[in-house]
Amino acid sequence: MNVKAKLAKKAKDVEITLNNYLKIREPKKLYEAMAHIPLAGGKRLRPLMAQLTCEMVGGNGKVAIPFAASLEVIHNFTLVHDDVMD
Repeated sequence: MNVKAKLAKKAKDVEITLNNYLKIREPKKLYEAMAHIPLAGGKRLRPLMAQLTCEMVGGNGKVAIPFAASLEVIHNFTLVHDDVMD
């Protein structure tokens, strides 16, 4: 497996976690609005870096997935907040 495929697999794990955390439920409109940007996709560079950093210091990258997903949510929040403030 090449590097690009390995990174894509790690990104997919984060994507699955985000989908689980940001599952649409009631009140539906609220959860749809909340999940719209984070679930729109992207490179997922920040979560990948969190997992790779964990592995570089001897940790298990899979254990870092919740932290990695939270980084992506926080990053998306800051982008939306910045757009709203502008």
